[in-house]
Amino acid sequence: MKLVLFDLDGTLLDTGALYAESYRRGFAEVLEAPPTWEEMLRRKPASERSFLVDWYGERQGALIHDAVVAAYDALAEELLGGFFEGVPEMLDALRGEGVRMGIVTGKSRRAYASTVRHARLEGFEVIVLEEDVPQPKPDPGGIRKALREMGADGEPGVYVGDTPMDVEAAHAAGLVAGAALWARAEADRAQIAARLGAAERGAEVWVLEHPADLLRRLGSS
Repeated sequence: MKLVLFDLDGTLLDTGALYAESYRRGFAEVLEAPPTWEEMLRRKPASERSFLVDWYGERQGALIHDAVVAAYDALAEELLGGFFEGVPEMLDALRGEGVRMGIVTGKSRRAYASTVRHARLEGFEVIVLEEDVPQPKPDPGGIRKALREMGADGEPGVYVGDTPMDVEAAHAAGLVAGAALWARAEADRAQIAARLGAAERGAEVWVLEHPADLLRRLGSS
């Protein structure tokens, strides 16, 4: 298998603290009674602007998103956590083995531009962002778009992400799902892996506790 697509946030890059503070500031700037970070996470965001517009309506959602992205840009140098441990080595190894790679993310174009000023994202043939597709994950449209642009429709591959929505999108697009658990607390990994296995019987899920696990799975596939 010589094709791997990745989610970005929570999979390759540690942006949790950056997003939490950016959303906190964005909500506080626009709303009199802003939600907590935990309340937002319960809504399972898979994008930025479209998520906020679905929640608060076109006008207010767009205002919140503008404020969130402005905060993200201002805070990125301080709070962007960089690549997760083992990810740079994994990417170098994949490039060395001639594996074709792309990114499919719900990140907006403006937030992505801020991100790449502080994190080097190289060697990816295609980057699919929020604005490039009509629906966020678990809709498989972003993955399918990446495959088309790579001329890889119908080829075997894996999509690696950190949420159940990533797993669902991978399978809907006909790819193996790689469940990236390396950002999760070790105590939670077995429970998450068991839940994924129970939910996805009949569809292939690679449970990846460390980036090196992806290299091992590709080597045996």
